[in-house]
Amino acid sequence: MDISIVDTSIKCKINKEEMEELEETTLIFVSVVTTLLGVMAWYQEKYFVKEPTRNWELERRNFLNRLYRGTEIDCMEQLRVSKGAFFKLCRILEEKWQW
Repeated sequence: MDISIVDTSIKCKINKEEMEELEETTLIFVSVVTTLLGVMAWYQEKYFVKEPTRNWELERRNFLNRLYRGTEIDCMEQLRVSKGAFFKLCRILEEKWQW
């Protein structure tokens, strides 16, 4: 009987040590994963491009320049009006909105 009590005590001690080691390993793993996620979030916030890659103002100006200085065919294809009608429309808008 005395041997079984000692044997049970040793098993309990080993189980406690295994549980403590498992808890420690789990804590280390969770800490590493949390740190990695934090670094990834910081890197994404700091270095990824947040602005659109297009310069819409420049594209708008280029489009209008093609209409102003382009051929009659360009104006017809883009707006379905002649260049003369387009220039009249521009004048009306300038007068109305005083650009």
